[in-house]
Amino acid sequence: MKKTFIDKIRLGSGMSLMIGNAPSKLDVAHIGIAKPNLHIEGLGLFESATPNFETYYPDVKNAADIKPDEGDFITPVFRMLSEVIVRKTDNPVDFAMNNGLKNSMGKLLGQTIYPNHEALVGNELGSVSKVFWQESYKTKSGIVVPAGINGIFKIDAKSHPNLARKITMDPPAIHSNSVTVEFEWERSHPSMELDEFRAKMGTYGPDGKLVRRVATLIRNYHETSLVAHGADPFAQVTDDENNISNPEYADSVYSLSMQNKAKPSFYGFSYREDLISLNNNEDHNTNNKNETTMKKITLLASQVLLLTALGVKLEAGKESAEVELTDDLVNKLNDKLKSDSEATNKLAEATTKVTTLTKDLETKTTELTAESAKVTELTAKVTEISGKVETKLTALRDETKRIYTALKADKVEAAILTNIEKADEELLASLQKTYSEELENKFPSKCGDCGSNNVSKASAKLGEDPKGDGKDTSIKLKSDAEVEAEILGETGNKFILDKN
Repeated sequence: MKKTFIDKIRLGSGMSLMIGNAPSKLDVAHIGIAKPNLHIEGLGLFESATPNFETYYPDVKNAADIKPDEGDFITPVFRMLSEVIVRKTDNPVDFAMNNGLKNSMGKLLGQTIYPNHEALVGNELGSVSKVFWQESYKTKSGIVVPAGINGIFKIDAKSHPNLARKITMDPPAIHSNSVTVEFEWERSHPSMELDEFRAKMGTYGPDGKLVRRVATLIRNYHETSLVAHGADPFAQVTDDENNISNPEYADSVYSLSMQNKAKPSFYGFSYREDLISLNNNEDHNTNNKNETTMKKITLLASQVLLLTALGVKLEAGKESAEVELTDDLVNKLNDKLKSDSEATNKLAEATTKVTTLTKDLETKTTELTAESAKVTELTAKVTEISGKVETKLTALRDETKRIYTALKADKVEAAILTNIEKADEELLASLQKTYSEELENKFPSKCGDCGSNNVSKASAKLGEDPKGDGKDTSIKLKSDAEVEAEILGETGNKFILDKN
């Protein structure tokens, strides 16, 4: 099998010079001594993409002169990429599926703006300061502009006044934008073999639908550029109401691209005006299907998963391996990458869920800790109250047993004492009252002097004013227990209370 090797070489102008009117004779003595004061860029023969960093600016005196001021910039709004199928007739890519475009907006923020995709240091025109999503809308003329990402460009008008004027003029002379995008994709017609799919891209399948690559995930944006026209015809500068500058052109280009259903003879991306994918170096030659194109890549031993997917085993002691990339291996690798991507997405979703659940758990734990503190506080209060109640109940129980023992003397029943121990506060209060009344009836109060039972337990009558001076000298009634104690204390020979 014949192998095809692909290299790239740039034939630059560093060692040659193209001039007109070359002299027929040249003094050898002057070669390398005198350098002509000639700028070859001025001849219009060469691309001057590489900036001249040696340019002298005499007006710049110090660092303050180069400090950017917000008034130095213009901030036009450009549609950056729409939910459309780009390059329909040759190498179509569908960005209208899976909401992948909307989810990728943040990756455009801060991207550098270049001219014509010439991403070289010194070619920077500005940056993307803000991005926002714009839903599909219909113009006054009835043209439907698809939804897409809009970006607020911050362009240095002081450094690039020519570009700034042409963007802001009406109608704008510079009006279109293009992005360099890296994306994952799947076949629009999975039933097709890969070779058949590649051969039929840009045509219509048996189902009447365009055979195309369907973007499933925007991996990254590498830059954005001002261009003559982009692959997305709707990617244009907008007015104050965020309407693109020339919807008629965009609609015409997008509609006409669907009218030619013939199979293209070739397809590929323009690096200047169109989107660039990772697959733009694929060999799409379909004239010889019997010849398998071989490419070589070097894989490191650390790329274990990739090596395993390709079935490559490194020899002992070697850190890399050269692998022939056949179509079969490429298909296997693509399937592996797709599978890994799906697994990564699932892992990301699971990680997000775990993070959310962890935060919820932390919140619930905090709430539970606060509630636990309240429970502890309430428990302490309950314990305190329970202690007081128990103390009161113990005193009431002891007093009831004492009165009962005094009442029954030597006829005390152990069962009743047991019941008193088990009785609640209400029952104890009732028993104490009953036993006290029985004790009073059994041992009525008597006057020690006359023996009369007509004895007041009060030390004085209520409302008594013996001196007549209006002063209340009365006292409150003593309790039965206090009076009984006084009486029994003075006449201890009458009976003795069993305090046990």
